[in-house]
Amino acid sequence: MKKFAVGALRQSSFTSTRRYNATLQQVEVEAALPVPTFESPDFGKAVDKSQHQFSRSVPPRWRFDKAASVVLNEVKPGEMDYATLGQAKKLVLQACEYERPELATKLLHRLVNECRTNPNGYVMYQSVFNVTMSAWAKQREPEQAENVFAQMLNGHAENPSLFPPPDIYSYNALLAAWAGSNHPIAIDRVVEILEEMEGSEYQQPDGFTYNTVMTAYANLIGEYGAAKAAEDILLRFSERHVNGLLDEGPQTMSFNIAMKAWSNSGDEKGADRAHEIFRLMQKLTSEGHANVKPDEISLVSLIKAYGLKGDLDMVEKLLDTPPSEVDGDLKNCFNCAMSAYVMSGLKDAGEHAERIMERMEKPNKISYKTVMEAYAKGNHRNAAIDCENFLGKAVEKYLKYEIDVSPTKELFHIALRAWSEHQNKREAAERVSAIIEDMEGLRKEWNLHTTPDAKTYSYLIEIWSQIDVDKAEEILLKAEEQGINIWIRNYNMIIRGHAGQNSKKSIEKALQLLKILEGREQAKTFTYNLVLKGLAKLGSVNSARKCMNILNSMEEAARDGDIEKRPNMQTYTCVLNAMSGAASEGSRDTASAIDIFHRMSKLDKNPDSTSKLDLVGYSAILLLLSRLRSVEAANTATEIIKQMLDPTTGVNPDAGCMSSAVLANARARSIRHIYVAHDMLVYLSRLFLDGKLQQYPHPSSFTTVLNAWSLSQESSSVKRGFELLTLMKDLNDAGVESIPNKVGYNAFF
Repeated sequence: MKKFAVGALRQSSFTSTRRYNATLQQVEVEAALPVPTFESPDFGKAVDKSQHQFSRSVPPRWRFDKAASVVLNEVKPGEMDYATLGQAKKLVLQACEYERPELATKLLHRLVNECRTNPNGYVMYQSVFNVTMSAWAKQREPEQAENVFAQMLNGHAENPSLFPPPDIYSYNALLAAWAGSNHPIAIDRVVEILEEMEGSEYQQPDGFTYNTVMTAYANLIGEYGAAKAAEDILLRFSERHVNGLLDEGPQTMSFNIAMKAWSNSGDEKGADRAHEIFRLMQKLTSEGHANVKPDEISLVSLIKAYGLKGDLDMVEKLLDTPPSEVDGDLKNCFNCAMSAYVMSGLKDAGEHAERIMERMEKPNKISYKTVMEAYAKGNHRNAAIDCENFLGKAVEKYLKYEIDVSPTKELFHIALRAWSEHQNKREAAERVSAIIEDMEGLRKEWNLHTTPDAKTYSYLIEIWSQIDVDKAEEILLKAEEQGINIWIRNYNMIIRGHAGQNSKKSIEKALQLLKILEGREQAKTFTYNLVLKGLAKLGSVNSARKCMNILNSMEEAARDGDIEKRPNMQTYTCVLNAMSGAASEGSRDTASAIDIFHRMSKLDKNPDSTSKLDLVGYSAILLLLSRLRSVEAANTATEIIKQMLDPTTGVNPDAGCMSSAVLANARARSIRHIYVAHDMLVYLSRLFLDGKLQQYPHPSSFTTVLNAWSLSQESSSVKRGFELLTLMKDLNDAGVESIPNKVGYNAFF
């Protein structure tokens, strides 16, 4: 058979329908669709795929996309024949299998329009609607599933002969979409659908319907009344069966869901109510109703309920339930009981969990993991030792072929985590190093899957970063040389340690680690902020310059689309602190300081930004401005204080902000700004005395302004000075300590 390309078909002399069918056949031949044959456009009989010699070089999804494009864009309305319609229905099913409900919905809409306009009177299938709704349910998009359901209803209302009504699977698909979502009206809509089905003459609910509604209630963890509502649905289900409205009544799964609802309820009586349901199942089973016999899920739900309640005696008592009364493997029941001890916080939780495991005929990996968790979370200083000892016994038993559970990295990591939480970090470091050596030895000698990885070394690095950051860095670099890609969080631990030592040598080490992350394109804003914070502590001109360079590189990367390097308020604050330190050494770059503040304001006003200008940011910029000793700095400080006093800002100035703004004006070497500093000081103090501010200006502000008046040689300086001294006395009478002080008086007199 001749092979046709899509482009060639557009120029062929075939009729339009045959052209589209040939194209659809070509792109579907190797598309792995559910149906192995497809209809011939010529004779309507099945044609085997082996007869076609189409190319296999195109991946199936690409062929599927081509076929979908043909149906949506090339087949004209009303020109589909029966074969093309069948192919389009297959494409809807395939789109749902590929988890592409948007495309499935488009294809479905195209089919609906074709059935409405085609003179041949094509009939739609319910399954196409149902599968599309199920696909939307997987995406947790109940409103989209509702739209598909509405389309189905509208089509049936318009032309019942072409559009069949929703069947039980349609309603259940819509119900599952709402029940599995987090939509605020989900539970209300679920109940509405159930009531609609119960009142319908055509589609009565089945067991799946009631179980879905009960599950929706069971998943409302901790919500008052949800468990009771789930149990009411169970009773409603049973009553309709007894009254002959349903062929089948509740089975084991239905009772299990009700028990789960009570287990998740958080109600004090939830466990007891779940136990009553369990006893009811046992009673019904003894009366001959084998379809409600408790299974392992039933017992697990009950054990979990008592475990959450903290009734460990009942947990262990339930393990004595005869196996003949419960279907399934009870191994999970024992594991769940051990998990109850993990959550208990008891000092001897590990011993209890191990004793339960010894009752098991053949513990599995989860059993050993749970016992180790119980030992690791034991509330005593030897928890890590006990956890490691249990691990050692498990490894020894495996090597002696006494158990089948192979020690894996997951078990070793539990012991490592327990040691990382140990109080004695030196001892913890030694034991973690020894455990890692054991992991390597087991891998080499016994070929076990215990190769140390990034998570393994994360515990060791975390411990050493709290003891000796240089040792932690040595371990990190050695692991990297072995081909282990250490986590970014471990780099951040070491960078934080270096940055906190307040030395040039340590900061250089932090910068080197930052360069490594930059080379891997893994450096993020958080890491940059750690380095900037360390540089700011140095308080030198050189460190301030490095901060500005880092900030500029981050902003440039953000402009290029790397949002993970976008500066936040902490970034700008660190740079401002670095500039404040440089200003103390005589470097006074007022223009850069004001420019950074404008960048912070722009970020604060960005509606898409979660980083907002807070008191820390305002304090940093005002402190810097107070040290710049310039008119521009004084003017900016005044504007910032006005901005903070605006109620819409939501940030009230504290004593530090007030003092910085006053100092910025008092140090501007301008008579006008001394007046501004004086008036600001008086105004802020009066606001405090009137109860409109929580804090008052620092006493050093009064000293600075009094000193400025004493040196100003202004005619009103004496009057202004006495005004401040009177204000200081008023503050003292209001209970403010350290005002007035001797320094302030000496500065004036």
